Amino acid sequence: MSRLLARAYLTVTILALLAITVFFFWRLSSVRAEQTQRAAVAFQTLSRDISDLWQSEGLPQAGRDLSERLRPPPAPPTDRRPLVVGVYSFDDGIDYLWAEDGRFLGGVPDAAAAAPRIESNDLVHQRFSRSFELPDGRRRIVTAVYPVLDTQVTYPVLRDTLVALLGYFAVGLTVALVHSLAAARRRQPDSAAAVAPAERDTAAGAVTTDEPALDGTAAPPNEPEEDGAEDLGLMPLEGLEHRISLELERAGFHDQDLSVAFIAFQDVRDGALAYRNAQAVLSFFTFDDLCFDGGVDHKNQVVAILFPSTSLQEALGQIERFQRFYWEERHSWGYDEADFHCGVSARNGRLVEAQRIVRECRAALRRAAGAPGRIMGFHPDPQRYRSYLSGHSS
Repeated sequence: MSRLLARAYLTVTILALLAITVFFFWRLSSVRAEQTQRAAVAFQTLSRDISDLWQSEGLPQAGRDLSERLRPPPAPPTDRRPLVVGVYSFDDGIDYLWAEDGRFLGGVPDAAAAAPRIESNDLVHQRFSRSFELPDGRRRIVTAVYPVLDTQVTYPVLRDTLVALLGYFAVGLTVALVHSLAAARRRQPDSAAAVAPAERDTAAGAVTTDEPALDGTAAPPNEPEEDGAEDLGLMPLEGLEHRISLELERAGFHDQDLSVAFIAFQDVRDGALAYRNAQAVLSFFTFDDLCFDGGVDHKNQVVAILFPSTSLQEALGQIERFQRFYWEERHSWGYDEADFHCGVSARNGRLVEAQRIVRECRAALRRAAGAPGRIMGFHPDPQRYRSYLSGHSS
């Protein structure tokens, strides 16, 4: 994964986690507000019932009837049920105290105490109080504690939050896999492999020079044969420079390298050999959208190949492996004398145009025709290139 995509993914991940966190607390607050409203309605009904019982029956019968009403039903209730209910006065003490669980009571005080000590959590519980008057003029206070955040209501919130997290990570994993597959498709086979010592001997003829030496020395591009790109399965030469420009832009954006190779097959006397040469290129390098037909000039069939994310040395290693592959293939064709020479150039950290890359490849191709290994790499010096550009701009 490229550095830019990794940074973008990290930024999006942080924003997504913040958004999911905000969503979680917003849903939790909404659920708590809804349950608080339901508990308030339930308390209004409960307090009216208690007032009616205390005014019509009196103690202790009113307490027994109230306990019967507070007993949990066999089926799950549809309304909010209290956890603690107390009826008391500041003058006479506690009339009635009921709790679903003893942990809500800090202890039952003396009858003369002003109020029961009810323990609750203000985050997950809500406490309500209301007073009413007895027939003799004395007043009583009803206090009840209701749950507003329990497992029943918080489960959907936690479930939706977990689904959002898993959904985001699934999308992120899908994007990463698609990017990896796309990057692998653009790479040539074994693009990251180092050149073996035996291969370095063949590539030892790489030319190291600066850019100005090429001015005026490049040959114009050869015109492809009629219907050559269609018959051979290669991309047409007209799109080569445009594709190189796109790959150079992408390589510069991601701080990667780009190599381009021109292969010239010698003594191509008939279309059958030209077709087999093209198929050998497509069979070895596999990416047909990176292989371009350069036409035939003086019985030399030229094929251009692009190597994204590949340094000059790595591209030379691939060409050398293709050379061995090609030598094995030609014996099965009955063309034992068929051979090729190759010129390679690379971006090598420069801001360079497609036309210059093509000129460098053609210059290396001409020199490779007489080189011992038949493969020549044009190795530009980025520092001298920058000095050349700054000298011309001044």
